[in-house]
Amino acid sequence: MPPDANTYNQVSRRTVVAGLTAALAVPALSGAAHATRTTSTTSTPGPGPVIWTTNDLLDRAKDRVARKTEPFYGAWLKTLSQAENVLGMSLPGYHGPNENTYYVRGREHSMYARDLAICYRITGERRFLDKLKELLHNWARDAIDHPYPEPPRLSLPGGQGPYIAPLAVEVFPGSNLPHGTGLRIGRIMPKFADAYAMVWDEMSQDERADVDEWMRLMIAPTLESRRLWAEFEYHHTDGVINLPPYFGEQYFNNHLTAHTLALAAIGYTLRNKDLVEYAINSAEHPRNLQALIDGCILMPDDLGTGEPSDLSKEDPTLIAGMPPPLPGEIWDRYRTNGNRGMLYTTLNLRFLMLMAEMTHNNKHSHSSVKGYRDYYDYVGPNGENLEISFEVYSPWWITRQASSVNSPYYDHEQEDPGFDRIANDRVTHELSSWEFAARQYPGNSKIKQALQSWDRVLFDMDTWGWTAVLTHGSDLGD
Repeated sequence: MPPDANTYNQVSRRTVVAGLTAALAVPALSGAAHATRTTSTTSTPGPGPVIWTTNDLLDRAKDRVARKTEPFYGAWLKTLSQAENVLGMSLPGYHGPNENTYYVRGREHSMYARDLAICYRITGERRFLDKLKELLHNWARDAIDHPYPEPPRLSLPGGQGPYIAPLAVEVFPGSNLPHGTGLRIGRIMPKFADAYAMVWDEMSQDERADVDEWMRLMIAPTLESRRLWAEFEYHHTDGVINLPPYFGEQYFNNHLTAHTLALAAIGYTLRNKDLVEYAINSAEHPRNLQALIDGCILMPDDLGTGEPSDLSKEDPTLIAGMPPPLPGEIWDRYRTNGNRGMLYTTLNLRFLMLMAEMTHNNKHSHSSVKGYRDYYDYVGPNGENLEISFEVYSPWWITRQASSVNSPYYDHEQEDPGFDRIANDRVTHELSSWEFAARQYPGNSKIKQALQSWDRVLFDMDTWGWTAVLTHGSDLGD
């Protein structure tokens, strides 16, 4: 049963305005509630957290740099140059109501944090560590000390509101678009978490306590964003109304995957086993990682069942006679209606992969969950698995033709040059996910060929900067 808002307010240092209705409390299932209650503001004893970039991967990257082997050395030089530029920057944190400011600044600063961490671990130069500590401190203290004399109040588009943030949401970054907050947190906080994990041993207890508290404060707004997706009616400025549940039955939209990604990253960072389990495989969480893989990855036996994992009701396959999806296509393909199907399928696949990488790296950690699975190897009830999704989209990278994936489903996305996603950096950076796939599925020739069709030293503006091939890329000649 959902707890009331006070469950998420155990360590509040501020008095909030009374009179908020119980209906606006953050509803979360008991697994998440317990995980939040038991999260301390100091680090759990034992080894530090592990997110994406392990000590073994850093040692391998350091060896690649020393030997100047390509394409890894080229990626290193670009990473080093960017990190050196960051040293002279002012990097204030931001948790205010402007959703775009929170996302743009957080996306850049979290990427800088990873660059600084990697450069410190490879060079040992404390200038990188000191700047990273400053950056983490700025963001942590901005969250912890963020002034909200009253709960943020706003009107949602179309007169739905006013929306009043629940009692628990002490910090609600991007509250002018509250249902989008969880997506932004999911794209920002895991990168900060990865940087923090790489230098955890170099941080004092007080420094860790601030970062841990910041991570904890991001749980409640993520859960509230998820609630809005599940329950709220959304009126677009163009007059379109998305009714609940899930804003028009978008049951496996990339937002929902990002919410779980945020919770998983925070759980692993805090080494909170309950929160990790809630995010990964708890039966109390209907959008846990395992359920997302089963639902986001389309398979023939999913179709026509009437279950949520069936095609979106907005999918052109249902409304315009399009061909059925190939096994492994991603549920967000329905966004092709707005010329963004390929953009959102690869984005959702990225989020799934990022969580699989966490589970892969935490097999023997303190945070390993009951019934541990490496989700790179997981196969769902209808054959859903990550490898088949990477394989089905690989021909797109090889040929640069949308029709190579599933003619003619995505073809119109390339008819308008303004939406020619394969020639646009906004999608080209998604190829970095194939670095991970090639490492995990070394026998898959399509995945390997996709990588070999491009310059692997590419800039990923969303997650990796220049570093994907340096730390996680395979030597495809082996």
